[in-house]
Amino acid sequence: MRSALRISAIYLITGLLWIIFSDNLIQSIPQERGGLFQLQTYKGFIYVGATAILPAIKEKK
Repeated sequence: MRSALRISAIYLITGLLWIIFSDNLIQSIPQERGGLFQLQTYKGFIYVGATAILPAIKEKK
């Protein structure tokens, strides 16, 4: 149970940091009107892809 709480806490902190820092980065990039929506979508894809890989890495150890 303790391991599950630790993993959840790490996921929560990582997710929040990702949102804060990636949003700030995207806001600093000049883009056209529809560009922000597209960048936000790609940002979401990267996050989902990265977090999908984490259980496989954890299981491999």
